[in-house]
Amino acid sequence: MTSQAKLSTADGSTLDRRQRPRYRLSNPISIRRSDGVVVPGMTLEISESGMSISTGEALHGGERVEIELVVDVTLAAVVRRTQGRVYGLEFLNLSEEHIEDIKKLCGCLPRFRAGSLQI
Repeated sequence: MTSQAKLSTADGSTLDRRQRPRYRLSNPISIRRSDGVVVPGMTLEISESGMSISTGEALHGGERVEIELVVDVTLAAVVRRTQGRVYGLEFLNLSEEHIEDIKKLCGCLPRFRAGSLQI
C-alpha cells in the first residue's frame, strides 16, 4: 500500500516485498474502534499477519481496532497504513487457533497481486 512495500522492476511492474503472501478476500466486516463505536467495512485482502480493509469512516495510523468477521470471529489489529479510505491492518496477539484458521482460509483464496486494486 505504500512505496515501502513495493519495488519497481525494469519493465515497470511492481514486486511485493511483504514477508507473507496476500490473498484476495472480499467480505463485509464490523470494525470496533477503541471508543466502542462500530463501523461497517469490507475486506480487500488477507495474509497470515494482517489484512487490508475499506471503510467510509476515517481510521488513523496506530489506532487499535477489533475486526469482527461474519463468522463470529473477532481479531485485534492496529492500523499500519492508510491510503484514502483503504487501511492496512496488522493482526495483534493471534491465538494458534486463529493462525491456523487464517492459513486454511488463505489456502482456499486466489493470490493477491500488488497494484491489482487500482485504488
